[in-house]
Amino acid sequence: MRGLLLAALTLLVAPAAMAVHYRGTTLSPDRTKLVLHTDRGEVLAPRTDKGQQGFAGPHVSPDGRMVGWLELVPLQGNDGPMPGALVIFRDDKIVRRFYCGDLAIYEWAFADGGKAVACVQSTLHSPNYYVYKLLRISDGHVLGKFSCGWQRAGTPPKLTHIPPAWVNEGNVPSWVWPIAQGCPTR
Repeated sequence: MRGLLLAALTLLVAPAAMAVHYRGTTLSPDRTKLVLHTDRGEVLAPRTDKGQQGFAGPHVSPDGRMVGWLELVPLQGNDGPMPGALVIFRDDKIVRRFYCGDLAIYEWAFADGGKAVACVQSTLHSPNYYVYKLLRISDGHVLGKFSCGWQRAGTPPKLTHIPPAWVNEGNVPSWVWPIAQGCPTR
């Protein structure tokens, strides 16, 4: 009986003992290398895209079980790379990639105790509109969305933006504030 109990306990503890815990990150000055500091030592974050030129915005989840970063990829007609995807990494494996599409990710953070990420996206140059998303890590599902931008005046083709008069589309969710950019304003 004791043997069975010990075997069952070993099976329960074994996965937890194998899990990697991240203590922090170090980004090289040229942003081409990202060092992940774990309870087992230091490891280099893997390049996750064939055209990837670097890393940006690394964060460790609140429980230390995951780490994430923005992958920098070339953008045609741009001086340097832009954040092309948000990568979430756990136990030496990529668990989720969130792609940016045509918008750059300006900031991101773990949310909901590490079950989700919040990110803010906009155009790369002279952003006048921000899109905030709350995304579940387990399946990539969009849990929330919020947008804001400059107030507009006139009618097309003479439509202009009135900076810095920012306009929110609805009430500002609490998950937006930790990553808020030019808008929303308090």
